[in-house]
Amino acid sequence: GTATEDNARVLMQTVPVVAGFRAPALQAGVNLVTNGDFSNYGNDWQFVGQIDSWAPGDYLRIKHRNSLQRGYVYQDIATNVSNNTPLELTVLLGNTSWYTKNLIIKIYDPADDSDALVCNFNINPHRPFREYTIQGLSGIWDTIRVEFEPTNTDVIPDVIIDDVDLHRGADTINALNCAEPPIPQAPANVNLTRNGDFSTNIQWWSFWGSVEFWAPDGVLLFKKLADPSEGGLYQDMLYSVPSGAPIELSFLLGNSSGVGKTAQLILRDPNTWADSRICNLAVPANTPLQTYTLRGTTTQAWADIRVELKPGPNDGIPDLLLDNVDMRYLPGSTFSETECITPDVVSAPDTTPPSLDVVASQTVTVGQAIEPIQLVATDDDSGVLLYAANDLPAGLSIDQSTGVISGTVIAPAGTYTVRIAAMDFAQNVGENTFTITVLD
Repeated sequence: GTATEDNARVLMQTVPVVAGFRAPALQAGVNLVTNGDFSNYGNDWQFVGQIDSWAPGDYLRIKHRNSLQRGYVYQDIATNVSNNTPLELTVLLGNTSWYTKNLIIKIYDPADDSDALVCNFNINPHRPFREYTIQGLSGIWDTIRVEFEPTNTDVIPDVIIDDVDLHRGADTINALNCAEPPIPQAPANVNLTRNGDFSTNIQWWSFWGSVEFWAPDGVLLFKKLADPSEGGLYQDMLYSVPSGAPIELSFLLGNSSGVGKTAQLILRDPNTWADSRICNLAVPANTPLQTYTLRGTTTQAWADIRVELKPGPNDGIPDLLLDNVDMRYLPGSTFSETECITPDVVSAPDTTPPSLDVVASQTVTVGQAIEPIQLVATDDDSGVLLYAANDLPAGLSIDQSTGVISGTVIAPAGTYTVRIAAMDFAQNVGENTFTITVLD
């Protein structure tokens, strides 16, 4: 929604500042923001320009529209402050998308923003609420404006905001301080992954580049598209580990296609590629889900842990399978720098032929182009199929890749029995027949 769209989210005007009016002085320890928890929807907040917003009653969701024009949310507070008054703003921020979001927070007198307190925060993908803090010294302000401006123009929802609290800060504040919350150290021997079993579809996972993915039944199915650009999926654990930390990632990986697949598994600090742990895995055709493990010991402290997987090859053939992702910090364990543990993979042979749909009998006329006939077949491993048609009347042909029969009949009149077939990667063949009657 927007500030002008939804009557259910009426946005009330704040108290105007009248010329010559001196608002009451700032009181220590008192939150100056009204409806900072958005329990009263978007009331007391102003929404300006290219911004979409939604306040369902317990927090605010905002995103920038696809525009170069600004869009922002603000509240004016009718309170005056003297020069160099210490101010502190705390706010819960999060990000529900799988893209990094940028948010500018600004505290200033709307009559003159030359001495504004401005902080620019990057909020990583899939970040739950965490508390951010801005501290600084005011100018001589008759009104205090608190402003939030998302700068991404990707129209992807959402930055989330809650518990906005502006108050007089401690007298020790002497300069601008933009403080992001520290990431806590990982607890010992606990699965740090969120939705590692994909029971809530792809929630908490981020996908990038040329991949396709879906999780219909608690298993992630994904593939690399047929182009050379990279792509993959990842999740940040939101926990840090110290230098020398033993870490272990285990997961189920399989391959439902009739061709071999590859997967590059990466464990790293998302802020740097230094000290990464990488396993390059080969997953044979028709492999059921089996357990793979990556272990290692960090040589430096990690501010966060990213689990990342890049599928291959660039063939566009579905699918790699992923399930039960389990990432743990295991203090007391002894691992080498990187250990890649793979199962003794035995591919189950594919002996099931494709199922070829029945084609209705056709009647055509000599010398006229026929309505294209589409062969339809399904395969148990969803692999690529090749099609064939024998004993077609002269002038007709089949596209082996698409299974479309087309052309102009030049054969003599009569009834022709056509044998059709579909073959999978393992050379299993499904067959059927239909008739074409040719009229003069």
